[in-house]
Amino acid sequence: MDLVTLVIRPMNHNEENLPEMERSASKTESRPEPAKAPSWSNPASALLDRFRALALDTRGGMLLETVVAIIVFALIGTTVLVGVSTARRSGAIVDHQSIAENVARNQMEYTFSRAY
Repeated sequence: MDLVTLVIRPMNHNEENLPEMERSASKTESRPEPAKAPSWSNPASALLDRFRALALDTRGGMLLETVVAIIVFALIGTTVLVGVSTARRSGAIVDHQSIAENVARNQMEYTFSRAY
């Protein structure tokens, strides 16, 4: 076949008019591939085939996505609550320390202002 025949296709797409490569490609594309039985002689291959089948199975996908989303939101919420609790606790400690510092300063001023 020459280049012109390969580039310009005739309007009639019968099997006789197609080049050999396109004929073989059209035959393989039109037939669905049969399902392969698991190979028990190679357990790793059988396990890999099983994982591929499970990965292509979409049943329960929405439930799995929902559970993952709930777990993510629970982790984020827990982190935020722990942060708020730590900030509140440290704020209370700072308040107590500032009150103690003011009481100590007032007592020192009173003591220094007294005569011997």
